[in-house]
Amino acid sequence: MGRKSRLELVVPYAPGGDTDFHARTYAKYLEKELGKPVVVVNMKGANGTVGATKVKDAKPDGYTALWFHESMLVNNVIGTSEFSHKDFEVVAIGVYDDTYVPAVHEDAPYANLKEFIEDAKKSTGKVDGGAPARNAALLAKKMDINAGPYGSMKSCFDRRRCETSLFYAH
Repeated sequence: MGRKSRLELVVPYAPGGDTDFHARTYAKYLEKELGKPVVVVNMKGANGTVGATKVKDAKPDGYTALWFHESMLVNNVIGTSEFSHKDFEVVAIGVYDDTYVPAVHEDAPYANLKEFIEDAKKSTGKVDGGAPARNAALLAKKMDINAGPYGSMKSCFDRRRCETSLFYAH
């Protein structure tokens, strides 16, 4: 099969996860729209950087696409990748997930996220936060809080008691 007779959709993670599942489901319907095969290629490594690099360096002929995952934003933010989403041309948005919400305990003194951020800035290093790994780095980089991949959230899971100021997830 010639290169221009198919679209290669690079998923920068291992097969079997939710990112792979969504890409393969999308590819099935995209094949019908394009009238040509969409071949999903998994390229895991370096939190998506290996697959993203392959697409970034590919000939810009429209036959190699990246199934972008927001966790790859972290790579540039924390300095482990020299490129970012700005180095790609967005041609479609297949899945849009706006279900991420910041959450605090009901007894927290904050009425909104702005108040939380203001308090975190005043309380340098004393405010804890937990989030999935990709968001923890973003939180820690943008606000001076002790954030880790679920990090201090472990107390919530172990003792059903939360000692964390903020949790950010979906």
